[in-house]
Amino acid sequence: MDPPDMNSVSTFPLSPTLQQTSAPAPLHHHEAIRHGGAAIAGRDESLWLRPGLLVMLRDMTTVQDLSGEKECGSGLHIGLILEAAGFTWLDGDSHRYPLQPGTLSVMTSAGAARGGFSVPAGTRIRLVDFRFEDAYFRPLLTPAATVIPPTPDAVRFPAGTSVEFTYRPLPADLRLLAERLLAAPTQGASARLLLEARAFEVLSLALSGLMTDPAPPKETPGGPPLSGRDRSRLQTAYALLSADLENPPPLRELARQVGLNENKLKQGFRSLFGNSVYATVQELRMKDAARRLAAGEASVTEIALAVGYANPAHFAKIFRRYYGVSPSRYAATGR
Repeated sequence: MDPPDMNSVSTFPLSPTLQQTSAPAPLHHHEAIRHGGAAIAGRDESLWLRPGLLVMLRDMTTVQDLSGEKECGSGLHIGLILEAAGFTWLDGDSHRYPLQPGTLSVMTSAGAARGGFSVPAGTRIRLVDFRFEDAYFRPLLTPAATVIPPTPDAVRFPAGTSVEFTYRPLPADLRLLAERLLAAPTQGASARLLLEARAFEVLSLALSGLMTDPAPPKETPGGPPLSGRDRSRLQTAYALLSADLENPPPLRELARQVGLNENKLKQGFRSLFGNSVYATVQELRMKDAARRLAAGEASVTEIALAVGYANPAHFAKIFRRYYGVSPSRYAATGR
């Protein structure tokens, strides 16, 4: 699948295969973000609590569309995603995986893994990410234990390599921990010690959570059954629509990008999201417009154009249908 065509997002080539080493590499982390100026507003903090144990604390808003590459070493990688948008991928994998609010992501790798990410402008990002070297978590498991059980949500990709990952709904206890971590101080020995203690609490809760079956997806009764792969493709389609509300891809192109035929895409949206593709785009546009209006980012006309409406009067009519007030009233009250 070709990378999505997103206006004003800088892109760059990544190597076509996953980088691996013959022996497990020391845990390391590298990110390179390509942009034209100030990229984010807010907090983006990476802390080595000790060799082989990294925590990243992010509470920020993207100022512009971002596209970048990332690389991490062997070990266990746990992400607690409170708010996010966009998508990520691994080298050698043509599939795009959406960054969604309320998500627990877990990945293991026995060698260096490279990939990339794309995040649209105006995205609020609130997440905590831990990277553990094997020495930290392997002793907690029996020798033959699998960190990520073989469920429909687990992905072992590329075939024949040692990268595995899964996305699950973020449990309430881990959500609370993430909120506490983002609010906690990071300076001083006692603060670092508390962060390390929280790291092992996250590790324990995440590993125990993976041993239980995830909650089944909420699908519309009577809809066609969806495989784990189809659900992932539909979620990717949702993320692609979210990333470019001004010029969303035509239905045929969207289906091609995520590897579904048009009928399965349309049926899948109704089953998984309870709406047609068109209605989903309209709902996303209204939510984005409401956020922009409340923040006072621009005039009503400018916001209408930014979310894909050339006719401000038509935009105002639809907005009133969703929120019960005019866009100008919504902007004035900050509702």
